[in-house]
Amino acid sequence: MTKPIEAPPAEPATDGRAAGRHVPSATELAAVLVSAFFGAQHISWLLNDRADLAERTIIVVRTVIRCAEQDFELCPSVPRR
Repeated sequence: MTKPIEAPPAEPATDGRAAGRHVPSATELAAVLVSAFFGAQHISWLLNDRADLAERTIIVVRTVIRCAEQDFELCPSVPRR
Protein backbone atom coordinates (compact mmCIF):
# COMPACT_ATOMS: atom_id res chain seq x y z
CA MET A 1 0.00 0.00 0.00
CA THR A 2 1.31 3.43 -0.90
CA LYS A 3 1.86 6.16 1.62
CA PRO A 4 -0.86 8.83 1.40
CA ILE A 5 0.16 12.28 0.22
CA GLU A 6 0.34 14.69 3.10
CA ALA A 7 -0.45 18.34 2.61
CA PRO A 8 2.25 20.75 3.70
CA PRO A 9 1.65 22.86 6.80
CA ALA A 10 -0.57 25.91 6.31
CA GLU A 11 1.20 29.08 5.25
CA PRO A 12 0.19 32.70 5.85
CA ALA A 13 -2.36 34.01 3.35
CA THR A 14 -0.83 35.54 0.21
CA ASP A 15 -2.17 36.30 -3.26
CA GLY A 16 -5.37 34.31 -3.80
CA ARG A 17 -5.38 33.13 -0.22
CA ALA A 18 -5.86 36.68 1.02
CA ALA A 19 -9.06 36.82 -1.03
CA GLY A 20 -10.29 33.62 0.59
CA ARG A 21 -9.44 31.35 -2.34
CA HIS A 22 -7.51 28.12 -1.93
CA VAL A 23 -4.18 28.19 -3.74
CA PRO A 24 -2.85 24.64 -4.07
CA SER A 25 0.64 23.77 -2.96
CA ALA A 26 3.06 22.16 -5.40
CA THR A 27 2.38 18.78 -3.77
CA GLU A 28 -1.38 19.15 -4.14
CA LEU A 29 -1.07 20.29 -7.75
CA ALA A 30 1.25 17.38 -8.57
CA ALA A 31 -1.20 14.87 -7.09
CA VAL A 32 -4.07 16.34 -9.12
CA LEU A 33 -2.03 16.41 -12.33
CA VAL A 34 -0.83 12.82 -11.99
CA SER A 35 -4.39 11.65 -11.42
CA ALA A 36 -5.79 13.75 -14.25
CA PHE A 37 -3.16 12.67 -16.77
CA PHE A 38 -3.54 9.01 -15.78
CA GLY A 39 -7.30 9.30 -16.19
CA ALA A 40 -7.00 11.00 -19.57
CA GLN A 41 -4.57 8.34 -20.82
CA HIS A 42 -6.69 5.48 -19.52
CA ILE A 43 -9.97 6.75 -20.96
CA SER A 44 -8.30 7.56 -24.28
CA TRP A 45 -6.89 4.03 -24.40
CA LEU A 46 -10.20 2.36 -23.52
CA LEU A 47 -12.41 4.41 -25.82
CA ASN A 48 -10.20 5.28 -28.79
CA ASP A 49 -6.98 3.24 -28.60
CA ARG A 50 -5.20 6.49 -27.60
CA ALA A 51 -6.09 8.23 -30.89
CA ASP A 52 -7.38 11.28 -28.98
CA LEU A 53 -4.70 11.36 -26.27
CA ALA A 54 -3.26 14.71 -27.34
CA GLU A 55 -6.68 16.37 -27.25
CA ARG A 56 -7.50 14.89 -23.84
CA THR A 57 -4.13 16.00 -22.47
CA ILE A 58 -4.69 19.53 -23.74
CA ILE A 59 -8.08 19.61 -22.01
CA VAL A 60 -6.43 18.58 -18.74
CA VAL A 61 -3.78 21.27 -19.06
CA ARG A 62 -6.29 23.98 -20.02
CA THR A 63 -8.54 23.03 -17.13
CA VAL A 64 -5.98 22.48 -14.38
CA ILE A 65 -3.16 24.83 -15.36
CA ARG A 66 -4.83 27.90 -16.83
CA CYS A 67 -1.56 29.86 -17.04
CA ALA A 68 -0.17 27.25 -19.49
CA GLU A 69 -2.54 28.44 -22.22
CA GLN A 70 -0.20 31.27 -23.21
CA ASP A 71 2.64 28.81 -23.92
CA PHE A 72 0.68 26.32 -26.03
CA GLU A 73 2.06 27.73 -29.29
CA LEU A 74 5.53 26.61 -28.14
CA CYS A 75 4.46 22.95 -28.00
CA PRO A 76 4.88 21.21 -31.38
CA SER A 77 2.29 18.49 -30.60
CA VAL A 78 -0.61 20.84 -29.86
CA PRO A 79 -3.19 20.81 -32.66
CA ARG A 80 -3.56 24.24 -34.22
CA ARG A 81 -7.01 25.88 -34.25
